[in-house]
Amino acid sequence: MKKNITRLTILLLCAFVGNSATLFGQDITLQRTTVSVAGLPNDTNIPAITHIQNNTAGDIDLTWVRENVQIPSAWRTAVCDIDLCSNESVSSKIFTLMPTPANTDGGLLELQFRPNGQSGSGSCELGVYLAGTTVEAARGFFNATATVIATTNIQKNRVQIYPNPAVEYLTISGNDEVATLKLYTALGVLAKQFSVLNQNTQYNISDLQAGAYLLTLLDANGNILQVSSITKGL
Repeated sequence: MKKNITRLTILLLCAFVGNSATLFGQDITLQRTTVSVAGLPNDTNIPAITHIQNNTAGDIDLTWVRENVQIPSAWRTAVCDIDLCSNESVSSKIFTLMPTPANTDGGLLELQFRPNGQSGSGSCELGVYLAGTTVEAARGFFNATATVIATTNIQKNRVQIYPNPAVEYLTISGNDEVATLKLYTALGVLAKQFSVLNQNTQYNISDLQAGAYLLTLLDANGNILQVSSITKGL
């Protein structure tokens, strides 16, 4: 009788573990499972951002683990979650994820690539596990490229970009070589592009989300004249 009870207990435990793997695979999700970003070698960090969502009705203790790190020799990586940004030496951390309200992004999960002046490309994975187990709840794939942008020798002090921060309109003046304006998000995505017809023209950026952008000025041949950072205000 005792042997039968023991066998039944083992079977129930095995079934529970198997169901847990499926349960958490469905109920813990990443807003973006693959994130690719670009930046400059001298950037302090190149953030690759996603959000983690708890689709259950209760809090869940999870562990993120930094895995399969493939980066240039000078590069470093660090992870930020809903609690804090960890040091580069921290490779795993337990955190508690509360239920994600409807129509919200969820909790922050950010992989920071730190090029330390070196050009190149790197990748890293973040495995998210049910705390204290090897049950994988989600996995994110992060990629970054840091390259030097070559610019021509124009008189930067003559180029005026205003206002900065800008809310509705942006004005570029002071250099007749500029033919095209391109605005890129912090993730390297082209957000807006304008053709320059004449100097002191206002460019409507009111439909952009608030945040930091890279403004690239190009000549008629597509050569980059200047790259500047601007802020889109509320």
